[in-house]
Amino acid sequence: MAMPKDLDELLSMRDVMDRALVGTLSRSLHQVDRMLLPRPTMDMYETPEAFVLKASLPGVQSEDVELSVTGDTLTIKGEVKEEEEIEEKSYLLRERHYGSFSRSVQLPEGVNVDAADANFSAGVLILTLPKRAELKAKSIPVSAK
Repeated sequence: MAMPKDLDELLSMRDVMDRALVGTLSRSLHQVDRMLLPRPTMDMYETPEAFVLKASLPGVQSEDVELSVTGDTLTIKGEVKEEEEIEEKSYLLRERHYGSFSRSVQLPEGVNVDAADANFSAGVLILTLPKRAELKAKSIPVSAK
């Protein structure tokens, strides 16, 4: 079998396979997809005063997000709940994932976890982790003699 020349050809082959596996087998494949739920995508950057983490959590409600820190590891847990139960359904396409997720990241040295601030809006979690005082840059004035 020849290798696909580009991503479009590969995706086209997947569509053909998906259509061929309608029924019980496709439901089984959907269960495998659910086990491989995507982890939240994140950005983390540093400012002079703090470390800031932004995590994309589409479809998640703020009450379904849990943050915890153990040692130097931050863990974000949550759940995407299905909006409604459709009794009689015949999906033509189903890519949205529902269920629990978890992601852990190592925090930089010098984080003041006790002063952390978490905000959640429009599916984006913004966690501001202030730096401990000893890590903040200090300015030293220079005087002429």
